[in-house]
Amino acid sequence: MDIPVYTVTQYVQLALCILYYLLASAALRLRRTTWGRSPLLMVCLGYAVACAGSNLMRALSLDRTAQWVIPEQEYLKGTVVWWLSLFSVTAGYLAIRPRSGKAPDSFRSAALAHRNRPEQFYAALFVVGLTAFAFNPYRKVDFGHLNPSSPEAILIGGLLVGGIFTMMLTAGALGLFIVQPVWGVLPVALTVGILTYSGSKAIGAVLVVYVAYLIWKMRTRRFAWKLANLLLPLVIYASGLALRQASTFRYGSSDIGFSRAVTTAVHRFTQQDVVAVLWGNPEWVSDFAGRYSYAQVASFVPGFLWSGKPRNPAYEINALYAWHGSVSAASPSMFGSLLIMCGRWCFLPAIALLGAILARLDRRISTFPHYREVEWTYLYSVAMMFETVYVLALFGFALTWCCLWATQPANLRRRLPAGARESAPSVADGIEPLWSGPPSAPQLLPR
Repeated sequence: MDIPVYTVTQYVQLALCILYYLLASAALRLRRTTWGRSPLLMVCLGYAVACAGSNLMRALSLDRTAQWVIPEQEYLKGTVVWWLSLFSVTAGYLAIRPRSGKAPDSFRSAALAHRNRPEQFYAALFVVGLTAFAFNPYRKVDFGHLNPSSPEAILIGGLLVGGIFTMMLTAGALGLFIVQPVWGVLPVALTVGILTYSGSKAIGAVLVVYVAYLIWKMRTRRFAWKLANLLLPLVIYASGLALRQASTFRYGSSDIGFSRAVTTAVHRFTQQDVVAVLWGNPEWVSDFAGRYSYAQVASFVPGFLWSGKPRNPAYEINALYAWHGSVSAASPSMFGSLLIMCGRWCFLPAIALLGAILARLDRRISTFPHYREVEWTYLYSVAMMFETVYVLALFGFALTWCCLWATQPANLRRRLPAGARESAPSVADGIEPLWSGPPSAPQLLPR
């Protein structure tokens, strides 16, 4: 039986994901840095794999949503545009990302200096975020964002404000869990519950997997981590449970199994298909660019302060991409967003410039000695930029920086030169960041 070109394309894309990983890994080695110190590239790789997997699932189920809007030839051109965008942001990133310098020995002794009770800071951040989330007047309002009948039926209120509070309590819970694991168990469990029952299908599950990763990496440290390591299989199982419960809550069904929950979560990564549809409709994009750009700027004003605030422009994109489906918002991804705002001839240079800017930000943030404590928050912020939720992305960047600076030892900030601070190892409690590989220097002593 002949395999359709559309399906073959999706298998080719999975192979391209492997090629991207190998090429990026080689480039990072030449730069003497790691994936753990390159959060943007981690998110790009994750989205490439997720979109390729989602495309393959739809191809095998004979879902041709994109090809109902554009011809197959235009879809293939749009696929090439997606990969050009991915390599453009990577090229801009690596062009600016300098080699990681070796930390001076004086830093290691200074890094052991007493930090001003970071557990108190993270506990306070969690309490403030949780309190604000609980008393958010819009928290129990039915915004109609789960199963809306029309864009007009969706209320505009404090939905993004609630997302900000959730980001705060998550950052506080994970930071507390890392510096004081016994104190942080309950806040992390409560955070997973909040994410699960707010309809976040995959975020709660991924957070549990990330916590399992933390436990596995820290199992040889203090006694509390050794004890937590015994619960590792249960923690991993909890990720599947969280995914099932989130899917059940969102879709109102009680018979959603684990495989269906995973399929549903992966199936939502339609960003690449949306970029292809946008590329195949240049006249529509040109007419839409002004409204889209204005709505992105307007999104920074809370809806409860502005009754005439423009609605999410992603609903118009979904009406183009899936005109026959239900009312929803289709994320064009960071690549599609720049395609809309900059046009066909300028969006690739704009993407490369964005990669260069984020390379500088990655370097400054990921080299803090206690970056591990806010790694989740920073990665999530980069992902929100990829999802074009720019309000959460910029707030997450600011929150990450505030957490790092507030918990930085005052004597370390005063005594070390700027170059030493920037070249400091990304270690917290002797643990390298995600995907960092084997440490190249001795582990820090426990506090």
